[in-house]
Amino acid sequence: MAQAQAQARTPAPKRVALNMKASPALRAKIDEAANRSGLSIAQEVERRLLASIEAEDAIGGPRTASLFRAAAEAIGFAEQSTGKHWLDDFGTFHVAKGLLDILINERAPTPPSNDVIAAAYHKLKVAEEEEVNALREMFDKAPRPGSLVLPNAFLNPARHKKPSEAEKNATAKHMEALSAFFSGEEGRGLADHSAGARRRHQEAAKTFEESWRNADEVKAEALKRASDIIESRKLRQARSAINGA
Repeated sequence: MAQAQAQARTPAPKRVALNMKASPALRAKIDEAANRSGLSIAQEVERRLLASIEAEDAIGGPRTASLFRAAAEAIGFAEQSTGKHWLDDFGTFHVAKGLLDILINERAPTPPSNDVIAAAYHKLKVAEEEEVNALREMFDKAPRPGSLVLPNAFLNPARHKKPSEAEKNATAKHMEALSAFFSGEEGRGLADHSAGARRRHQEAAKTFEESWRNADEVKAEALKRASDIIESRKLRQARSAINGA
């Protein structure tokens, strides 16, 4: 009993002022609502503010509530464009659906693998540049042909004249010089460096491709989960219908 008396003497939480102003139209509506509910104006305002906050919490919080309000507005736009209710008219339904898809996609969070994709892409571009530089360095240091250049006849004999003996000899000497260069220490080093750069480029390209595939797998798994939820709901509805029959 002593505990009950102590609880009875516990003062109510101190109330604080909101210091808000309202338009005359809103004040009139609040007055009317307060008269219907039998509450004071302050109590009516507090009741409605609390109800709105609890309603938002019940549907996922302010951000989700904001999406639902925007969705309702979008549906209204669709109905205004056709003059028909979106759940009664096939065309209006798809206008509304298109608007809702846009609203939802605009709020899509960043995929968890986006940072991975960006890092893989950066690595790929660096590897591409490294391979190009390695090839450029190799060809810059390799022996160049003399004044007699390999003619197009070797590429397309049907359209060009046959090379002269001098051209053939010049080409043979150039090939010998290239063979000697790449057999030496410097040439082998440049060739190995170029091959390594190409291998790293291929690995980076593979990593980049896998990062995109992983993002697609996350999306596919989410779609499958949504489909499972829908099927499970249909099954529950079917069981309810059978049990109610």
